[in-house]
Amino acid sequence: MRPYVNTPPSTPVLVLTALALVIGTPGLTLAGAAGATDAWQPPPSVLSRAAATPDRYDGPAPVCTGALTPGAAALRRVIQRDFRVRDVGGYACRANTADPGKLSVHASGRALDVMVEGAKGDLIANWLLAHARDLQVQLVIWRQSIWRSGRADVRRYHGPNPHTDHIHVEVLAGTEPADFFAVVRLHLEAP
Repeated sequence: MRPYVNTPPSTPVLVLTALALVIGTPGLTLAGAAGATDAWQPPPSVLSRAAATPDRYDGPAPVCTGALTPGAAALRRVIQRDFRVRDVGGYACRANTADPGKLSVHASGRALDVMVEGAKGDLIANWLLAHARDLQVQLVIWRQSIWRSGRADVRRYHGPNPHTDHIHVEVLAGTEPADFFAVVRLHLEAP
């Protein structure tokens, strides 16, 4: 595993990273990427793969847990390393911005905020959906759209933050990094 280097990647590195991630994922491309103010709409092939996830949603824990779960921490490392994203927020003991009467899934350590914009964000969000079943992703919010496990579509997101500068992604409770890394390696190393 190569270490994450805290320097901006060159254009060829980004292109090669994108190509490596697209291999074995039909429909997962930058084609059709919209502007940052348009709602995100993944390609049909990505949505059909996302629909194969179980219809399950694990809400936040009743109290703050103190750290990222192993599965969320593993997903964070992969996104930082393979997509060259420096800023991936995670654990925060705070209320849900859309429902202040409840804790955020960030307080459970199972949510990440991937700070990206534009086409790179589309690529990462589409990758998360295309592999949602294996990665145990339960929810993605990106560019005014929301996807939840078990759905074959994204819907308009009307929360207080339109998520145009970051992807919010949640993993299911109990996601283990050992299984996670085996799955990610298969997807990244597919011929």
